[in-house]
Amino acid sequence: MVFSVSLLLLLASTRTAAAESPARPPNIILIFADDVGYGDLGCYGSTLNTPQIDRLAREGFRWTDCLVAANVCGPSRAALMTGRYPMRCGHPISRHNTPKYAEYGIAAEELTLAELLKSAGYYNKMVGKWHLGFHVNGSHPLDAELMQEAERIRAQIGDVHVIGSDQRPHHLANPQDKT
Repeated sequence: MVFSVSLLLLLASTRTAAAESPARPPNIILIFADDVGYGDLGCYGSTLNTPQIDRLAREGFRWTDCLVAANVCGPSRAALMTGRYPMRCGHPISRHNTPKYAEYGIAAEELTLAELLKSAGYYNKMVGKWHLGFHVNGSHPLDAELMQEAERIRAQIGDVHVIGSDQRPHHLANPQDKT
């Protein structure tokens, strides 16, 4: 009898512990690259050597039926982050000709993929080129100290693209190219 009660308690505690510990959600790494075509990566048949990306593709999820919403970087990112056409989320392709969206960036009222993931318990991190809101007062993701360091580096090596550069924010260039 003692053995039966002990076994029953052991099974009950195991089931309770299993029921209390929720399944861990999968990690999500989203790589959104400018000017990369479908055939530019080894995992999609290119002769270019892209072993790390190929490994991520093998071990993860590959989008094979995805089209970008615009032919330029910022509006495509805006569409990815909001799930909407760029011109409907405050980031039209030619925003300078659209008075309603004269300020650069995703409209503040837009719900983004990052916000949805955060509400589901995810921790978000963005690395790389952003161009979706640097010029809206109060929304700059970099603190003043980091911006000063970026500008110091820029002053030493010339006009290259640094994250958050206020001088030429859309200019990815060779330092010799001043156009």
